[in-house]
Amino acid sequence: MLKVKICGITNQKDATDCVNLGADFLGFHFSKNSAKKISVKLAADIISKFPPFASAVGVFADEEKENAVKIIKKCGLKFIQFSGAETADFCKEIKEGVEGVKIFKTFSVKKEADGSYPAIEEIKSFIGIADYFVLDLSYLEIDGQNETGALKNDFEIIPAIQGLGISYFIVCRTDIGGISEIAEKTAPFGLEADAILDRLPTRKEYEKVKSFIKTARAQ
Repeated sequence: MLKVKICGITNQKDATDCVNLGADFLGFHFSKNSAKKISVKLAADIISKFPPFASAVGVFADEEKENAVKIIKKCGLKFIQFSGAETADFCKEIKEGVEGVKIFKTFSVKKEADGSYPAIEEIKSFIGIADYFVLDLSYLEIDGQNETGALKNDFEIIPAIQGLGISYFIVCRTDIGGISEIAEKTAPFGLEADAILDRLPTRKEYEKVKSFIKTARAQ
């Protein structure tokens, strides 16, 4: 059964709804530039009410090590996610500095003009350090005639990813109707969603969350 990870939690109601609907992981943004940044105090309060079957994930991007560790300890986080330009050495230092913490690392997987995927080598450097790999396969397909764009997913890299023997989540940025295709073509450990589940910039839509989790569980 696929694991379900929902990011961008900013309030108690959304957290409770997501957990009750069956989400496995809830992500809390601590990145300075995130529109969904949550205070450490509020996050800690929400996380303290989590049932044992759900886990909180602290999401950081290019945070100073000392500050990240402080937040991790204040919130009692067992899972953290790095979504910036963090190096494997940086993640290793965090892991060694906080006993028992598990790491999600995000990678934007883009095809170069020559058909190569530089992200593969970067991902390899995190094997043995990151516990879970979060892969964003989305790209903007431009319609030259109408000068508009639509988000698509590049699935060509998946065989190479599967050959690495890693546990990976796929970021779902397209509409909920495309989730079954993503799951079928990528065979991931889990699926992650954020903005596609929003009702407002900092509020989740209950029915969208319900549909996302139901679709993921059906795979």
